[in-house]
Amino acid sequence: MTFEDRLEISTSEGIDVELTIAGIGSRTLAWLLDGVVIGAILLAVGVGGAIMSDFDSLLAQGLVSLAVLALPSAYLVGFETLNGGRTPGKMSAGIKTVKVSGAPVGFGSALVRTLILPFDIAFLGIGIVSMLVTERSQRLGDLAARTVVVRDRKPPMAYTGSSFQPPVDADTSTWDVSAITEAELGAIRRFLERAATLEPGHRADLARQLNERVRPRVAGVERSYGPEEFLARLVVEKDRRIE
Repeated sequence: MTFEDRLEISTSEGIDVELTIAGIGSRTLAWLLDGVVIGAILLAVGVGGAIMSDFDSLLAQGLVSLAVLALPSAYLVGFETLNGGRTPGKMSAGIKTVKVSGAPVGFGSALVRTLILPFDIAFLGIGIVSMLVTERSQRLGDLAARTVVVRDRKPPMAYTGSSFQPPVDADTSTWDVSAITEAELGAIRRFLERAATLEPGHRADLARQLNERVRPRVAGVERSYGPEEFLARLVVEKDRRIE
């Protein structure tokens, strides 16, 4: 397994998306960062429990024990479910968890991954061994939940390689881009990055195909934009909504 292994996905819309598999280094960094955050939370709970012990030691001990058991799992499941597969540690490391289909990870998958995490960490680091020997660098929790961890670095908004630079005053606020999936957005972004390196005819053909697949599902477009101009503005507006 190398840091540049790829996962190719064909979406239901017929768009091929290529994701970069996250390596052990970035995943370990994410674990360490999340461990620090979880440790700080538990420390705060412990201090709070010590303060409460002056009033009711049995209640304080019960609350602290419950927090120690529940908070780490709630932290991991909550962030992965509500933040697109990204815990604070993963965000800092530039990675995220997705389904092997490329779809966002849901509550069930996040819960399975979290419940199996102790087994991945125990038994002489069996999770690391699993990541080394599996094609998609998956630990046991990933295999059970059918998930994979991929890189999540967004390209710069200038879209290096594209001749079109979206104006900062582009009025796309009336567009309804909710129907555009993350996988489709990634495919469009990748095209815009590579556009200037493509043969003109091939570039125009790809822009037309992408435009025809997504444009009918974007409501509120009041002007007639060319295919590539429309795609670039779509990415700008979708990113604005995500932020």
